[in-house]
Amino acid sequence: MVINVGLLAITLVLVLFKSSVTSLAIAFVVTRLLGFIISLKYSYQVLKNISFRFFYGDLSKIKGKIFVYGFHLVFSYLFFQLDTILLALLKGNYEVGIYQAVFKLILVPLVIPDIFINTLMPVLARMNVQNPEHWKKIGELMNKLLFIIVLPTSIILFSFSEQIINFIYGSNKYVEAIPILRIFSVILFVRFNLETYALMLTTSDRQKIRLYGVLVTTIINFILNYFMIKKYGILGAAFVSLATNTILGLIYIYTTRPLFFKWMVNIKIIIAILFALCIGYAFMLWSTFSILFAVPIIFSCYALFAYFYFFSSEDIKLILSEKIKLFSIKLNI
Repeated sequence: MVINVGLLAITLVLVLFKSSVTSLAIAFVVTRLLGFIISLKYSYQVLKNISFRFFYGDLSKIKGKIFVYGFHLVFSYLFFQLDTILLALLKGNYEVGIYQAVFKLILVPLVIPDIFINTLMPVLARMNVQNPEHWKKIGELMNKLLFIIVLPTSIILFSFSEQIINFIYGSNKYVEAIPILRIFSVILFVRFNLETYALMLTTSDRQKIRLYGVLVTTIINFILNYFMIKKYGILGAAFVSLATNTILGLIYIYTTRPLFFKWMVNIKIIIAILFALCIGYAFMLWSTFSILFAVPIIFSCYALFAYFYFFSSEDIKLILSEKIKLFSIKLNI
């Protein structure tokens, strides 16, 4: 709260006084430093004898994992940023602005899988050792939730891309962003559906597979972007992003294929996808229908579909039980 509210307040002041981009960058650093200091304060309150110091005694035992996680972090960052960097170098700031206008919109729903991942990772890691069946069950429930959340979200972004761009940016200067948003709506669907398998790899001590997957797709991303951006600009970058995210997802799915076939190859998943395609196609034909009315209708339809058909009674009991509470997840399995 301190970091985000502080950053928002400082940014508004800096924008009001038309400060430089460097000032905004400094604001990011200052607010995060403040958050770090506050976290130290609360750490001492929770664990009064805690101490912070560098310790290298067991480095030889854990350096392998440190390097795996460290390099994964580096290449994950490159994977997400290469297209923007190459657009700036090969095309210019205008193309970067159009591309980032869409990219920032997609980052908003991507907060949802982050919440699940950050909350469930330690629990799933423990369950993988103590009770593999519960590990699979929790993973399956996370996969179902992400799948049913992203379906209507992707349909709305794809079917109402023009209305969304016009509503948020309110200018004909962003017309080029409309097809990019449609491509990114598919990327969002891919991202949501690969996250659970990536987390299952991490919590089963197979983080190396994630590192190799990100390393390979980052290299592919760079090569394809270099040629596609030169020829097709931001549209080429968007298609490359879709292709490389799909490749990464296939790597994760292949290495966890028993889970994928159990979770995704069934009649409920097929019906859910067909239901989404029908809704999306209907709203695309009825292009004049307002997004303000469409959003509650689509999400209501999917909420009813999820409750009465998609989730089993056991799933619903687990979601509503004391064992798992969404967004303040508490597990006592």
